Order: sequence, then C-alpha cells, then structure tokens
Amino acid sequence: MWRQKQGLARALQGVALMELIKDGKHGQFYRARLSTGSRWGHKLVTCKIGRQGLPAARMELEVRILTTLGYHKHILQLLEWNMEQEPYVLILEHAGLGTLRTFLRSHREQLRSCGDLQALLTMVAYHISLGMKHIADKQVLHRDLALRNILVSAFPHGCKIAEFGLARELGHEGSLRHPKVEVPLRWYPPEYFRESVYGLAGDVWAFGIVLWEMEMLGIVPRAGPHLVSLRGCTCARMGRVRYPDASWDPACWKQPWA
Repeated sequence: MWRQKQGLARALQGVALMELIKDGKHGQFYRARLSTGSRWGHKLVTCKIGRQGLPAARMELEVRILTTLGYHKHILQLLEWNMEQEPYVLILEHAGLGTLRTFLRSHREQLRSCGDLQALLTMVAYHISLGMKHIADKQVLHRDLALRNILVSAFPHGCKIAEFGLARELGHEGSLRHPKVEVPLRWYPPEYFRESVYGLAGDVWAFGIVLWEMEMLGIVPRAGPHLVSLRGCTCARMGRVRYPDASWDPACWKQPWA
C-alpha cells in the first residue's frame, strides 16, 4: 500500500486532488488544482487516475484517441498525461459541476419547476450530438456514452463528453467485433447481443438512451435490454424503456424506430 501511495504521489507531482467526481470501472475522476504553473492556461483541472493493474496499452490508446480528436468545445480536452509508471494519470480540462447525471439528480426539484426545462434539455442534447458527430467524423467509436460520462462545466452550455476508456478507432469494415465483457450493457444496441458487433449506429443507440436518462433527470435505465446470466453468457431480450413521464409526446416513443 505504501508503494502504491508513493507511486501516486510521484505521478501526481504538482497536482492537488480536491474532490472525487466519479468512480469508474477503470479509473477515478477528480477535481484538482495545479500547485505549480498551469496547463494551457488551466489552473483547475480534471484528473483521471487509472486503477492499479490497468494495462498501459489501454491508457495509451485513450491518449492517442483524445489526441486524434483534438479540440472540440463539447469534448473534455486532454491537457497532459503521465504514462511513466502506475497509476497512469490523465490531466483534462476542468468541469466543476461534476457529471451530468449527478447534476440532474441534485437539481431535480428545481428543474421540474422550471418552465424552460425542455428547452434546456434540448440544448444539452444538441451540444452532446455536436460532440458525437465530431467523434464519428474522426472515425472513432466512443462505446461508453452515458449520462455518467458527460461532465459539466456550466449548465446547459458547458456539457462535455468524457471517459474514452472503451473508445476504439474504427477500421475500414465500419464496425468492431469483440466479446461481451466489461461493457455497459444497458446502453448497448441489439446487434451487439446478436452478433457481438458495435459500429457507429451503436453510439447513436446510446445517444437515444442518454436522451431518456436526461428526460428522467438522471434515473438509470432499467428496462430493455433485460439482461440474464446463463452459464456465463450474457443474453438479452430487447425491450423498450418506458417513455418519460414528462411533456414528451408518447406517440413519438411508439414509432418503429423509437
């Protein structure tokens, strides 16, 4: 344990952790302050610390993808990284309001009484879609789009796509095949369960689930797909999430593409 703490101290030299933003499967996100200097003019930052044992190649791929994506106002920008030793550390731009899921949950009553709620959520959805379009244009699959992976610097204009730990570069075949392990199944499309395939359409499906999460103000989807564990295999009976109990027109959720 002392060696881990000592390694963390070296990896975070010049960075003071302030508050845990999210505790993910492969790493933790913190609000942090740079104790010396700044990065690209940023004094406050977001710090992602990879979990012990996370392969270096996985973090290196995340760095490469974020570098490929470059700057976009609705994607959390990579500022610096430390891959010399575990734990591996990414320094990203600051998002002081935490995840969009946490923000919507903590402000639920206030938002419900807001007459402009639908306009605000539509604006957030539009900004997320712009970020996802940029990601798709760069031939990258995010593969982990969910409300918990949208960080907020200002609401509704400062919502930024984060967490590229599962992201992959898209090959000429237009989709990826991989086993059903370590993925957020509630956000994954039907073709993944049928054929172990994930393409750009999978990110579109996940965006639809994000819209549902937003309209439900941070509730985690519990319906469709209904997951069952059977002899170590993950099976799915695809169903639809119920439409939100809000001002959305229920008819649009009954369309064949809904």
